[in-house]
Amino acid sequence: DLYKGKIGLNAEEASHLMNNLDFKNAVDEINVLCKELQKDDADRKIGVTGFCMGGALTLATAALADKPLAACAPFYGIPPAELCDVAVIKSKTPVQGHYGDLDPMEGFSDKAAADKLEQTLKNAPGDKAVEIFHYEKEGHAFMNTDDFSVEQRKALNFPGDFDPKTQELAWSRLADFLKQNLF
Repeated sequence: DLYKGKIGLNAEEASHLMNNLDFKNAVDEINVLCKELQKDDADRKIGVTGFCMGGALTLATAALADKPLAACAPFYGIPPAELCDVAVIKSKTPVQGHYGDLDPMEGFSDKAAADKLEQTLKNAPGDKAVEIFHYEKEGHAFMNTDDFSVEQRKALNFPGDFDPKTQELAWSRLADFLKQNLF
């Protein structure tokens, strides 16, 4: 629980929690969890996925983890350069990313940021697979389908179709990626 029991009940509260999160400490906590999961089996394959801030933490964990992850799958989130160099991931961990081309969160998950992430990873040294999917008719949080989240997206005027077929496609791609790299 990266927020120590606190819950953002609306977009403003969630934004406040995210903006005040110590990202380095959060990555350290995820790294501790990964070590704990491998305590009884050092060869256990670990994959990390996350959405929005969790997507950024997914990439940061892959870049900074003590032991390479077996899979890294961020959905619309990119860590700040001050936190980590995402280019190092390609030498350690396969990546499959999911980004909506209509995402308005400039510098964090918008199309330009996703394109930059993709180029950085693909041009980096290393032999691990990198696959970034772009969903041209989707915006931020396109995978979040619960009623509350749909209301919040509308209140924030987030663009996108939020098409169930696109969501199914992304879930299918993620499942295949995790099966390929974790089993």
